[in-house]
Amino acid sequence: GSSGINAEYGGPFSGHSSFIAPFNYIVEESGEFKTYVLDNLKLTSFVVILAVVVAIVIYYCYSLAQARQLTIHLLREQIRVENEDKKYLIEQMKKTPMKMKLMI
Repeated sequence: GSSGINAEYGGPFSGHSSFIAPFNYIVEESGEFKTYVLDNLKLTSFVVILAVVVAIVIYYCYSLAQARQLTIHLLREQIRVENEDKKYLIEQMKKTPMKMKLMI
């Protein structure tokens, strides 16, 4: 059996030996596109620039995730502290006599 898609199955690639065949045909028909874009894609400088851009995007996403985790942690800590403060104030109110409450 062939590794490509047979024409008998139909679909967008019917009549082609593989799904890559239409793209190869388009590249072969456009001479300027092939010489300018595809040859430049092979340049080391382009690959290095692309790798740096991808690394920056990954670092940005990682930093954003870390910042959100820190925010969640700090908000949980703030809620815990406020809960303790309220418990302390309630206990203090229970301990003070009624006369003191009326004076304030």
